[in-house]
Formats: sequence, C-alpha cells, structure tokens
Amino acid sequence: MNIDEQIKQEDEFRESHKKLGFWTAYPNSWFNPGWKDKEKIEIRACLKYIEDSKITSSYMGWANCRVCGIELGSSDMVTPDDKWIFPEKYEHYLIEHHVQPIEEFILDAVAYYKVTFQ
Repeated sequence: MNIDEQIKQEDEFRESHKKLGFWTAYPNSWFNPGWKDKEKIEIRACLKYIEDSKITSSYMGWANCRVCGIELGSSDMVTPDDKWIFPEKYEHYLIEHHVQPIEEFILDAVAYYKVTFQ
C-alpha cells in the first residue's frame, strides 16, 4: 500500500467513528466539578472504556493539554467496541480538569460494562 492509499484508509477510518476530545477551544460548560466523584458508575465506566481502548493511529510529536499544558500523547485511540475515536490520554481531562464527556459517550461506556459494574 502506498502512502496515499494509507492516508485515505486512515481518513475513512476516522470518518466512520464517533469522535470525542478533538477540540480547538474549551467551552467552560464542559467543566463539571461534580464529575470528580470517581465512585459514580458513569465515571468508572468511562475511565475503564478509555483504559481498554487501543491505538489506531500514531503521529510524530506530542499533543499538549489544552488546560494545563502537560504533554499527553501522540496517538488516536479507539474504544473496545470500535465506536469512538479520541486522543491518547483523554482521561487526563476527566480526572484532572473534571471535563465531562458528552452523554452519548457516557451511555455507551455504561452499556459496554453493564455486567461488570452492576
């Protein structure tokens, strides 16, 4: 496969998945201080969903946290059910900055682990 075919294949893969965490600005409404209660089933499910994800694409260089500036990662990840794609170390935003994922992601995470967490 030549480079053009590989790029096309990666673009098609990204377009076929729901995306989370690819942003250029941070609306304050994404921050939810209540999200820091990691005992909630929703938070535990989201963190496990992210933890069990696998690398789908890697890039040269690091992405930095849009809030505190630390280096995060250089890959895109895909959830274990192959529904969502998001940047590596997305969990940093949930844990450190209390960013709450969109409701659809939360529902998918809880549904995926319903046997484990109930």
